[in-house]
Amino acid sequence: MNLRTKDLHHVYAGDIHALKGISLTIAGGRCVLLLGQNGAGKSTLLKHLNGILKPTSGEVLVGETNTKLHDAAFLAQFVALSFQNPDDQISSKSVVEEAMFGPRNLGKQDPEALAREALRMFSLEGDANTHPYDLHPSKRKLLTIASAIAMDTPVVAFDEPTAGFDVTQRCLFGKALERLKERGKTVILVSHDLDYSLQYCDSVILMDHGSVTFHGDKIHLLSRPDLREILRASGLGLPILCRMSKAIGLRTAPSSVEEFVQLLHDNRTI
Repeated sequence: MNLRTKDLHHVYAGDIHALKGISLTIAGGRCVLLLGQNGAGKSTLLKHLNGILKPTSGEVLVGETNTKLHDAAFLAQFVALSFQNPDDQISSKSVVEEAMFGPRNLGKQDPEALAREALRMFSLEGDANTHPYDLHPSKRKLLTIASAIAMDTPVVAFDEPTAGFDVTQRCLFGKALERLKERGKTVILVSHDLDYSLQYCDSVILMDHGSVTFHGDKIHLLSRPDLREILRASGLGLPILCRMSKAIGLRTAPSSVEEFVQLLHDNRTI
């Protein structure tokens, strides 16, 4: 399912101009990394995709559906969103009930099966009958991510999904991303964790003070000679693998350890 914004503006109370004329097209089935420093407008943009926020002016189209014409409950069948703070999302008395909440309200055929499958993806099946607030905060975040996935929507968006995760939890989330991509889902990641997220995404959107400064394929971004300056304008530094590649004279910047090892092999005479 394609996502499009046309000259999208959003102004909060107090004349805070959070989005400034954003026009984007995100092709269905892509995994997109949305980057920018705090206050860049990333979360505001996400909340327009499922109707939590409405444009001050301009349009947001989810497929052919104009979000201005429908409420968030209707748009939830297309876009599932996992919030940055899990406590803003959890409302049920058990882990399995929380994971079932979305698919049940969407009228899915077997919400419990969808919920339990999503819980297994994050090793939460043993906590099915636990109250969500008895979980460690990082496991509560895994629960909200699993709950979004359980909705089985064409588009899934995650706001700072790996913040506070340990190595095992980051691995679980990475495997979940791969499964979503295999299923043809459109995935949007909002993250400051550039080193981790680059390995999973296809394309990148850079934002700064409510405007888009770059939108294109990951390979295109990493191959630009002014990469350091582009990232710095969005409050970001060069990924570690890019710095290592530059230091040893590699001409191409990798986005994963596997790519880095392959580049070393291909350039083993340097």
